[in-house]
Amino acid sequence: MSITREFLRRPRLTGAIAPSSPTLAQAMTCGLGLEGAEVVVELGPGTGAITGPSCGDWLRGLD
Repeated sequence: MSITREFLRRPRLTGAIAPSSPTLAQAMTCGLGLEGAEVVVELGPGTGAITGPSCGDWLRGLD
């Protein structure tokens, strides 16, 4: 179910009306030093919008 549709169904239970952008993900995680991490976990009921863009290069380096 889309975030917007879920917001329209239950606005008091939905924390966002649109997914976070890759630009926001980069801004939120740029100083965390993820390139040296062995494990990265994104907690919460979201769609992985922060983890995916933030860890894309990190994940490609595992191959």
